[in-house]
Amino acid sequence: MTLIHNAPALCVNYTLKTKNTGSVNYQLSSGDQCAGYGKNYKISITAVNDRNIYDHSNDTFTIQAVVPLDPTPRIAMRWGMVNQYVDARGNWISDPDGISGSNIDKLTYCKKWYPNTVKVESYKREMIVWKEAGNRGTYSFEVLTDKCIQGEPPLIPMVKVLSPNGGEVYEEGQKITVKWETKNIPITSRTAIVLHDKSNGNKGWNVYSTNDGEEVFTLPVSIYDWNILNHGKNFEIIISFSSIGTPYREDQLVDYSDSTFTIQNSKLDPTSRIAYKYGLVNQHVDSQGNWQTDPDGSSGADIDKLTYCKKWYPNTVKVEQYKTETINTWRAGGNYGLYSYTVMTDKCVQEGGVPPGKTDPSTLVSLITNGCAGTKYNTNTGELCINQTTPKFTRTLKIGVPKSIEVQELQSVLGIKADGIFGKGTAQAVKDWQALQGLTADGAFGPKSSKILLEQISL
Repeated sequence: MTLIHNAPALCVNYTLKTKNTGSVNYQLSSGDQCAGYGKNYKISITAVNDRNIYDHSNDTFTIQAVVPLDPTPRIAMRWGMVNQYVDARGNWISDPDGISGSNIDKLTYCKKWYPNTVKVESYKREMIVWKEAGNRGTYSFEVLTDKCIQGEPPLIPMVKVLSPNGGEVYEEGQKITVKWETKNIPITSRTAIVLHDKSNGNKGWNVYSTNDGEEVFTLPVSIYDWNILNHGKNFEIIISFSSIGTPYREDQLVDYSDSTFTIQNSKLDPTSRIAYKYGLVNQHVDSQGNWQTDPDGSSGADIDKLTYCKKWYPNTVKVEQYKTETINTWRAGGNYGLYSYTVMTDKCVQEGGVPPGKTDPSTLVSLITNGCAGTKYNTNTGELCINQTTPKFTRTLKIGVPKSIEVQELQSVLGIKADGIFGKGTAQAVKDWQALQGLTADGAFGPKSSKILLEQISL
């Protein structure tokens, strides 16, 4: 009969030979080779004969001390023997290295098994099963053990964004309260609050707060703090901490809104138009009504206005003065700086009232409902009518696909030149529309984009 301990390592406790035919009594003592306690013991029975027939326990059983084990963190040392430490259950464990000796500093040895040890104190006399070098043999000796006094566990710093935390809708100019909670933040740290537009990577405020858990902002704070300049559904709050004088970095202690929220301006004017001012980069309006600085960073006021309108709104047929507007997004050559000036803007008049190339999805309803009974242009709005039958997009449309009716239908819905050719202009119009829907703006019109667009058309 053999008692086997399977964990943490295989250990054969004893092999007892008996002539009994069904039962035998055995008492486990602290001097046995596997004197630890636990849940992983089995009994193996072997009938020693020519065939050595054997069987073992179907499952493991537990051996525990009659007197509750003492799990106090402690060590034991004895000359000529391998050092001992106590595991989480209170079992004495011989050091696996098999070479530790009693000449090792006790505080250092305590920290090997209990990293939070701050000092060592004599504890009590205990009988322990020892092993000699190489963890061979078993010997029982009583020694004075040493207690490893534990300090406070290390404090783990934490920060959590509470609000805005996703799904909120704010109006430009509205006051919002940014809230967060922290734990175990050093006094020398300060809070950096960032308004982040995930659609383009731009950061808004990136300001430091001396408040503990709450700060009120106005959307926007000012044109100098408001570097995002757009509206949409892809905003998040980033809260980070750093030492005083250290700039914001992504690798610092940081947390983000759980999901994105929306900033909008319901009063924006989406009329297709441009704005010039000498010495500054030209401006145009996107499909939501936001003024955008020309990405080329070099456009000047000497460019023909009709030509410039067609750059952004290909169906422009003429240019008319529109109204006096204050624009806060002017930039110097190379798109440096940020300036605010009031100028007379110019409207890019579209052929037959066709919507601009970057059409706000809200206009889709007017393109497919009343006023399009057998006419090219909507008799109520002057906008281009698309086919009265719902378009069927059966494949992903992207740059490189052959000229087709599917591409032409998509172009009609987006309000751009419907020639059936999927080129860079169509890809850009798709990107703009995808960004408005919170989709990945890759310019490829696939199943996800098709599903959302067809749902809008069916309204």
